[in-house]
Amino acid sequence: MITKQDINNIIIKAGLIITSLFCLFIAGQHLYYNLEKQRSQGYHLDHKVSSVLEEKLIGEEYAEEKGLTFLILKEKLGEYKNLEKITGRYPKAAKYIPFIKKAVKENEDIWPIDLVLYLGLVRWESEFKKFAVSRIGASGPAQIEPFTAHNIGKNKGWGVYLPDYYYKARSFNSKADSCATSAYKFLRQLDIKSAENNMKLYFDYKNKANTLFEKYKKELLEKVKNKNEEELIKIHWPFNDSLAIFEGTKYLAYKLKERKGDVREALAAYNAGSYAVKKANGIPSINESVKYQNSIVNFYKHWSKICY
Repeated sequence: MITKQDINNIIIKAGLIITSLFCLFIAGQHLYYNLEKQRSQGYHLDHKVSSVLEEKLIGEEYAEEKGLTFLILKEKLGEYKNLEKITGRYPKAAKYIPFIKKAVKENEDIWPIDLVLYLGLVRWESEFKKFAVSRIGASGPAQIEPFTAHNIGKNKGWGVYLPDYYYKARSFNSKADSCATSAYKFLRQLDIKSAENNMKLYFDYKNKANTLFEKYKKELLEKVKNKNEEELIKIHWPFNDSLAIFEGTKYLAYKLKERKGDVREALAAYNAGSYAVKKANGIPSINESVKYQNSIVNFYKHWSKICY
């Protein structure tokens, strides 16, 4: 006869197995993207090789043959003559090309930016959707986060929807990530109980964060519904096409300047923040950041050759 205690023991063991598998999954993802980063699709250069290539002593083709795939932009770039090839594949991109051309020209004194490269960024960020909103509240074609948008627009009279509960959502999300890291650490130490406790906290914080993020997205889209471009500036400026593209381009220009033209590191900084790139001394081992810069650089390499 199965007793209540037997059932409890089975539930506990099942929980431990699920927790262990989840932590192993996280560990496996971390390892995969760390290796991916070092392959030719990603970026893995020591400073000596990087400086040699930057000084044009070896060409980019040679570097790619050796699996050293990276990109440095230092000079003003030529005009593209066949951008309709991109708009044929991505019709919604046509709307943003005039804005990007203008933004690239106005920000070229900070650092030169390739138009197709930035189109690739907008494609990854929003799929060229004006009212795109990410899971954590980044919004508009350039996917500018609320805190960043607030800092940019606070002295310009540009509005940003930033309710008090959004700060709580970000705090819960940060705590969840911290708990997942701790769970992985405890699992490696074979401290199953502590790993299980941290995973319980992870799911609790993640659920709280996601509930508030969903609330934010719903309220934000309701506030901007049927508003014109001028009204959007006052309510939530990242949805204004011209401002979003200009400020996004400007932000990337500063990241390129910060990383001395290294496109992959600049894109990683745009995605994960400058501190993460500096701490990693290159592209951080963050799943999203690795996929992010790989996708945008691949878009650039494919379409730039076709559109010249």
